[in-house]
Amino acid sequence: MDLGFIIKRVIDLDYGKLFSVVKKIAKEDHKASIIIFFDVVSCGIKYGAGYMDYYIFRLDQVPKDKRDTFVTRTKNNHYVKTLNKKEAWPLLEDKALFLEQFATYCKRNWLNLEKASKDDFIDFYQCHKRIVVKPKCGTHGHKVEVLETGEDPNTVYDRLIQNGQVIIEEYVDQHDEIKRLYPYSVNTLRIVTIKKDGKLNIVFACMRLGNGKDNVDNLNHGGLAVIIDEKKGELVGVGADRDDKAYQAHPMTGVTFDGFKIPYFKEAIDMIEKASELIPELNYVGWDIAITNDGPLIIEANHFPGHDIYQLPPHTAKDHMGIDPHFKAILK
Repeated sequence: MDLGFIIKRVIDLDYGKLFSVVKKIAKEDHKASIIIFFDVVSCGIKYGAGYMDYYIFRLDQVPKDKRDTFVTRTKNNHYVKTLNKKEAWPLLEDKALFLEQFATYCKRNWLNLEKASKDDFIDFYQCHKRIVVKPKCGTHGHKVEVLETGEDPNTVYDRLIQNGQVIIEEYVDQHDEIKRLYPYSVNTLRIVTIKKDGKLNIVFACMRLGNGKDNVDNLNHGGLAVIIDEKKGELVGVGADRDDKAYQAHPMTGVTFDGFKIPYFKEAIDMIEKASELIPELNYVGWDIAITNDGPLIIEANHFPGHDIYQLPPHTAKDHMGIDPHFKAILK
């Protein structure tokens, strides 16, 4: 690793959070904090793992000969830099630009308040019982809200403009079978693909589900993730959240995850294949797909897929293996 890069990482570290993570893990492992600290540093140097990688993947519990199999922050950054041309990033970063370009696959009405008038917004607002509001750019579900349309539209408009929530979308009514899993958020498939030599390869697939907070399925907002067996098109194993908790079934609906069949899964993959042709400059993409009674549609796509969801401890507990060998096998 480049010495200058290491020095910058050291300078930019949030030492308060670092030592908080070290103390928490040391307490759980019944070890001295200094031992955990030096192990965190060692993983940073050897595998490019940030201290949050160490914590989220619980590398303290992973045998040393398997730690290098994990896709860490540094490795993920390398894949993005290698596979995605930077000048093409705005195609997916700018939500308005994305919705325009992928209209065939997004299949829903939307407005950009930077261009639409207040009257346009009021007409849109009054035509829908529920809407989704977002900032034009952003990740991790930041400032994404689901709004019931009972409030005065003038008041809502002013608030959205002030908050920078300028992308307004029709709420997606998901498939009845997906509602059975959890009905209070749109539960999306996160399918991560790498295109190599003209072939689109799935390197990771999971379903994200809400869990009683914020009505969104993002893990940073209390959601769950369940691995998908892409060959069978069904959920496999347990659900996992950011607190390392494992769930055999959804804690609010009681529906079992393992073996749950995903409607229209093959059609979703076929749709991604076609959509990927619109962005030949971007070869490493995380696709968020919703399933409706009429088939799949794309919610959004990410040129910088979040690697934290790839290797959650409940999903790696059996063999302690990360998914980097899968990436390397595709990229050779």
